[in-house]
Amino acid sequence: MHIAIDWGSTSFRAYRFDEHSNLQDTVALPAGIKVAQNLAPTERSAWYEQTMFDAIGQWLEPGSSVLLSGMITSRNGWHESPYLDCPISLSALLPNALQINCREHALKFLPGAAVRDGGADVMRGEELQLIGLTHSEPATYVMPGTHSKWVTADQDTLYSFRTFPTGELFDALLKHTLIGGLAATGPDENPIEQGNPEVFADAVQKGYRDDGFMASVFYARAAVLLDKLKPADVRPYLSGLLIGREIRDAIDLLGPAMSGAKHSGSANALTLIGDSALCSLYQQAFDVLAYEAAYEERDTTAMSFRTLLFAPN
Repeated sequence: MHIAIDWGSTSFRAYRFDEHSNLQDTVALPAGIKVAQNLAPTERSAWYEQTMFDAIGQWLEPGSSVLLSGMITSRNGWHESPYLDCPISLSALLPNALQINCREHALKFLPGAAVRDGGADVMRGEELQLIGLTHSEPATYVMPGTHSKWVTADQDTLYSFRTFPTGELFDALLKHTLIGGLAATGPDENPIEQGNPEVFADAVQKGYRDDGFMASVFYARAAVLLDKLKPADVRPYLSGLLIGREIRDAIDLLGPAMSGAKHSGSANALTLIGDSALCSLYQQAFDVLAYEAAYEERDTTAMSFRTLLFAPN
């Protein structure tokens, strides 16, 4: 029996495999590490321990080990594992895990990835999604989210990456600024479904092509006050603007690695990995800008854990 947990900011997902690498069971809970952030350090550690054993205790046998990935391995998590500097061999992740004994079980916290040359960037958990998906030649992988990652990797090596806090900025603009205060209220659905799709497409172009980005952000408020945008269009406008700007900045920063992304069949075509709704939104943005991108629809987490746990030594 082999157990692995993907434990992020907002969710807990556990996987149990048999000795032949078959997935036997899963547990999913809305018990991300954010739940424990207001607790004192000792209380936080106790909460992590109790949450894990309540969720998967029925799977554990004497001496079982548990592999953990995601924000649970961060400074704000249960135990902080080290960062490995890019370029990183993906096969080096498991040997460099931080092992902690808990209730006579070995907990193995996977390391994060870091870029130090020319700046500073970090990731925890996203690198796991690349295992088993990457091609034999270096390619670019786009992982939309709160902190979107653009990664250059092949099947053996994570070469480099850049992070764009697009989702976090979108959330902050909507909930904590006068700019987003004029947006029509409603459930947190796919932004393009809450307004005119043309607004999203036009905003993607604006974010990608215009240099006055900060002024373009304020346009979301002024345009409503001057009846150029409807309140229902603020969400798709801001979403498109931020995604368009992310794509422009990523293209500029990645440079030669992206040179073939606009050519059909190119080895440098983009691969989207992650939440299907977010990837669909990015797919639409790439279509607007004539970039070739494809969505990887498999359960990458289960596949990656299987590859890590059962790779030949």
